[in-house]
Amino acid sequence: MTSLYQIAEDFQVLKSLDPDETDPKALLDTLEGIEGALKEKGQSIAALFQNWDADVAQMKEAEKRMAKRRKAVESQSERLKVYLLENMEKAGIESIACPEFEVKVVANPASVLIEDEAKISEAFLRTKTTTSPDKAAIKAMLTCGIEVEGCSLIKKNRLKVK
Repeated sequence: MTSLYQIAEDFQVLKSLDPDETDPKALLDTLEGIEGALKEKGQSIAALFQNWDADVAQMKEAEKRMAKRRKAVESQSERLKVYLLENMEKAGIESIACPEFEVKVVANPASVLIEDEAKISEAFLRTKTTTSPDKAAIKAMLTCGIEVEGCSLIKKNRLKVK
C-alpha cells in the first residue's frame, strides 16, 4: 500500500517533467491515476481523523461528566465527615474502631480567627502587595496569654481515618 506522502511525491515528480520530452497522453493518464489515488487516500485519512475528532469530543464530554460526578462525591464525602464529627463530638465519642479502619476525633492545632482586622496593631500586619494580619504572630501572642485586640484563638476538631 502506497503512503499518501509517496503519492504526493510521485505527483510532484510527474508535474515537474518536461512535457516536450514525455508522451502527453501517458503523462496525463499517470497524473490522473496518481491524483485519484491521492484523493482516495485523502478521503480515508479525513474519515479517520473525523472519527478521532468525534472520539475526542465524546471523551471531553465524559471528562466533564466525570468531573461533575467527582465533585458531587467529594461534597457528599465532606458533608458526611462533618456530620460524623459533629455527632461524635455531641455524643462524647472519641473514636470508632473496626477491623478495616479507625475513626478518631483529633484536635487541630489552634488557629487564629480574625474578628476585626481594623483593630489589629500594625505590629501584627504583614505587607506584601496587600496588607493582611500576621496570623502566626497573633497566634504566638494569644497562645502566650497576651490579648490581641480583634483576635481570639479558636479550636476545631477534624476526623482522622487510619
